Amino acid sequence: MESVSLAVSKRDPSVKARDVRLGGMIPAECYGVGRDNVSIQMNYQDFRRAYKTAGNTTILDLKVGADLSVPVLVKDMQYDPISDEISHVDFIAVQMDKVLNARIPLEFVGVSLAIKDLGGVLVANLHELEVKCLPKDLVHSIKVDISPLVTFAETIHVKDLVVPTGLTVVSDAKLMVVTVSPPNEETAEDLAPAAQEAAAAAAAEAAGAPAAAAGAEGAAPAKGGKEEKKDDKKK
Repeated sequence: MESVSLAVSKRDPSVKARDVRLGGMIPAECYGVGRDNVSIQMNYQDFRRAYKTAGNTTILDLKVGADLSVPVLVKDMQYDPISDEISHVDFIAVQMDKVLNARIPLEFVGVSLAIKDLGGVLVANLHELEVKCLPKDLVHSIKVDISPLVTFAETIHVKDLVVPTGLTVVSDAKLMVVTVSPPNEETAEDLAPAAQEAAAAAAAEAAGAPAAAAGAEGAAPAKGGKEEKKDDKKK
């Protein structure tokens, strides 16, 4: 698998991260087993484009100056709580000859007749697959063909997935990945509290017992109540 290149530069620790960001750069740290932590910075737009292609599962080849190249993965990103822009990135350096564990996103492809013809709804139980492999064998995503889902009875499990060469699946083989549920299938647990109350009120009204009126404080007496009391006095 090809890596994605990203030019970075070493960051002066005496410069505040705030000032780095004001200059259109992102402060970052690069670390890894057997490697000293290095404070770096990179152009905001350059990193955004590189990350859009690489994500968290493609090797980024950090070009630190003209002589140093470091293969890394994006380990963590922080965002500004107000602007939602990237404020800091952590890279972890990888050893190309060492097996690593990774979580690869699942990409659902193909056409399910249970959706197309029966109007069903795709229900994904897993969105990523845990694998182990050499860094060179990492992939951006693992495709899941949903065409076997012809009726609501079929399911696809981890053991059914076809993974690229070089990947060893770590996730439980018995885990369900995806299925299709019938259209408009709802249960009482799925309803919002307000909808549950409305449903209960409707049921009570249909049964001839309006719950809101029964026992309400200050409720008007039943029709004929006063007349009955007057009749009692006359007697």
